[in-house]
Amino acid sequence: MYIFITFLFYIFTCIGYMEMFQKAGVPSWYAWIPCFNEYWAVKTSTASTGIYFLYLLYKCSNAIILIIYLYIYFYNYDIDIYSQIFWSFLIFLFDVSMYNAYIIYKILLAIYFTKAFSLTKAMLALMIFCPCIAYMIIGFGQPKYNSTNA
Repeated sequence: MYIFITFLFYIFTCIGYMEMFQKAGVPSWYAWIPCFNEYWAVKTSTASTGIYFLYLLYKCSNAIILIIYLYIYFYNYDIDIYSQIFWSFLIFLFDVSMYNAYIIYKILLAIYFTKAFSLTKAMLALMIFCPCIAYMIIGFGQPKYNSTNA
């Protein structure tokens, strides 16, 4: 059930991105490729792609955490329980900080979209808390893309 709901959110987000990309003059099929659509969302909303680094950092953090876990449990199987707890706690802190970087990335992206499409603060709040609906409203609604604000 949760996978179905997640898939629906992804579909709605991609449809919203597709229409937003059309307004910005970007090929609409870019919206359907994971990670690539986020790159073009950043590129569309702002001239700088520096905040895309936060997104990549978050996405790569899961692979980093997996590698650390595999190293600890397969190559250091003889370490004591306190060391395992310590490393597990450090990995947990790393994962939490990466999730915070992702939240900052999404808030910055919402602010940049608000400027690029000349949206209100209410729309900014909607983009932060429910982006899939906000992207659909921007894509199918009245807002026009203004590249000078991006």
